Amino acid sequence: MRSLVIFYVTLATLTLANAEVCYKSIRTPYIKSTDKKIHRVKTCYYRCWRSHQTQVNTDYWTIDNCVVDYTTSAHPICCAGYSGIASRCVPICHGCTNGRCTAPSVCSCNEGYRNEMGFCVPVCEPECGHGTCEAPGKCSCHEGYEMDRDRGCVPSVFPDIINPIPCQTHANPAAIPSM
Repeated sequence: MRSLVIFYVTLATLTLANAEVCYKSIRTPYIKSTDKKIHRVKTCYYRCWRSHQTQVNTDYWTIDNCVVDYTTSAHPICCAGYSGIASRCVPICHGCTNGRCTAPSVCSCNEGYRNEMGFCVPVCEPECGHGTCEAPGKCSCHEGYEMDRDRGCVPSVFPDIINPIPCQTHANPAAIPSM
């Protein structure tokens, strides 16, 4: 009983020290029999050597009882949230690109990325605004916008705005619509 208690205390300690490895108890049946030695000594009175009494050993073994008993052993397996074999369990993460899976469903993002709802997305400074952050510090602006280093994606400057068309004067003031 004492060795069983020591076994489970050791098992609990190992589980806490190495959280990705768990242990599964396996019960293996075996036949347990109890034997009994029947001890008999028979004294020889008739036709014994030189008229002496002689004792003859007639011991024998008998099987007293057969029962099914179980041995219990602990086998290492990967805990929930980990995959692999028990000697090399690795955490499981879904969508952990541009990062490293450090625990089950925990993604530690690479430099230049941040975690948004379990996914590592690139960071652009300043924010793109009217565009998409394709890689750390690289915006892809929507149509009609261009990248400004200080403000992100801003409306494109059309040549008409840079060089406005001069207003034409009307020769006939009556041709100007009234409001």
